[in-house]
Amino acid sequence: MIIELSGTPSAGKNSIIKRICLNDKDPVNCLIITQDDDEFTMKNSNFDLRILWGIFDTYLKTRKAINTHDPLQERMLIFNRGLFDMIAWTRLLRSNNECYAEVANYIEKWLITHLFLFQTDMIFLFLTSYEKILTRREKYKFDSNGTPWVINPNTIGKLNEIYLELFLEFRRDFSIIVIDDVNENLSLEQKFTIVRSHLIKFL
Repeated sequence: MIIELSGTPSAGKNSIIKRICLNDKDPVNCLIITQDDDEFTMKNSNFDLRILWGIFDTYLKTRKAINTHDPLQERMLIFNRGLFDMIAWTRLLRSNNECYAEVANYIEKWLITHLFLFQTDMIFLFLTSYEKILTRREKYKFDSNGTPWVINPNTIGKLNEIYLELFLEFRRDFSIIVIDDVNENLSLEQKFTIVRSHLIKFL
């Protein structure tokens, strides 16, 4: 089974994955595939190149995991940002810089083709606001050098809009569960409960 946790940075994806796969009481035998953290921490590169790096790094990891994993050993492949997420970042790239519009269109079509080829079973889409990110991670308020480049109100707002666009476009083709922390105040425990309730029949 292929699961993707997608959505706004700092919305709880990492924590949920740890609760599912690394829980001492009831762990699930799964293979976790994560996006390279360097995309969010590298300083000596511009915004657009970081996005392009993230797209192709994620694709290569996805392809390798799907082609090499043993379903008898790993009941689930869980992606912390997979191809669905990279479509959103491609649209962000296009919206931020019109000179990338043509190549971004090609990249998006390529990602969509592989999203269908890899047959993702379920996508959990996490949304949160810039204000709630700062509430959870207070250090971002005071340490501009230590704050990931993506954590700013404009980028977070754009990403939330793009993710909702994608949900409306792909909800008939994929099972997409939206966990909306923008309009609702959801605790991490509530988010975990939502995810587990959808996965329980596969556990």
